[in-house]
Amino acid sequence: MGKFDKPKPNLNARRFGGPQPGQGKGHSKGGGNSHHRASGGVSHSHGNTKERVREHSPSAKLGVEKFDYLLVVDFEATCEADRPNYPNEIIEFPCVVIDTKKLEVIHKWRSYVKPKRNPILTPFCTELTGIQQSDVDNAKPLREVLEDFEAWFLETIPENSSCIFATDGPWDLRNFFYEKSVIRDNVKASSFFHAWVDIRTTFYKWKRLQKPMKLNKMLLTMGLKFQGREHCGLDDATNIALLAVEMLKQGCKFEFVVTVPHAPQTYTFPPWVDEEKLRRVRQLAAMQEEFGGEYGGQSGGLLSRAFGRQAPAWRRMLPLVFMAIMTSVSMFLALQESNATENADK
Repeated sequence: MGKFDKPKPNLNARRFGGPQPGQGKGHSKGGGNSHHRASGGVSHSHGNTKERVREHSPSAKLGVEKFDYLLVVDFEATCEADRPNYPNEIIEFPCVVIDTKKLEVIHKWRSYVKPKRNPILTPFCTELTGIQQSDVDNAKPLREVLEDFEAWFLETIPENSSCIFATDGPWDLRNFFYEKSVIRDNVKASSFFHAWVDIRTTFYKWKRLQKPMKLNKMLLTMGLKFQGREHCGLDDATNIALLAVEMLKQGCKFEFVVTVPHAPQTYTFPPWVDEEKLRRVRQLAAMQEEFGGEYGGQSGGLLSRAFGRQAPAWRRMLPLVFMAIMTSVSMFLALQESNATENADK
């Protein structure tokens, strides 16, 4: 996708997370160097477009029942069979836009991405994702793809609208994008990538299930069927979007908003949300403890299943018993050493 040549509209008229306090949908953009401060960032109305994109962050207020647009993303990344610690890199960046008023998908965008660490795709990766070596060879690096995405975003999302990303679980934006691209590979990206609606957890809580479901099962539960090819990023994102649309039609409120645990807090909860119950999502450790292997990764999920809330009561007591024993042993050894010192002095 090439760069857009015509002037780009103002990104600041697109609010991530809903209206600011005192602003309605038709608020005046103002003039000069005015700006609106929110926790986690400042939105400026001056400077070039790239600077405005870089500085923009999710709004501090989510006090609206619906966002105007949900931006569904589902990355595909380099991988290898039986190598859970493989240094994944994003190789497909799709985005599907949902109009929450029309309750339909209105736009789709996709770009392949050229990996740097492992530029040659493994046979397992090609078979799983359907992405060919020629697709990534002819693609741009992630930094340039992000610029293309920002240009498309400015052309696509209307001014004076509120929007937020949406994903199937935390992995895409937390693991692949933030931890492995921003932190590990030092890719500079706007902070509005730090917050998103977790469709899987929203569905799990909305349906009051015993545990989160994978995409196919969620679709079947809603009377839908997966369309396209699994592990194709654009097809996955499209099906997540269709699921989200059906959830909205049936009255689901998208209240489970997550932010990366390393980033500053950039959101608040809508008024219908139990803040004390859901504020735990800011901390990765809390998510690992609550969801175990499903959300906790390998080490976190293992510890959670062994000693977390999902473990039997007797097993949850083991760490406390171990600590008590170690404390007793330490005190006993200290007492013995003290007695030995006193006897030596005598």
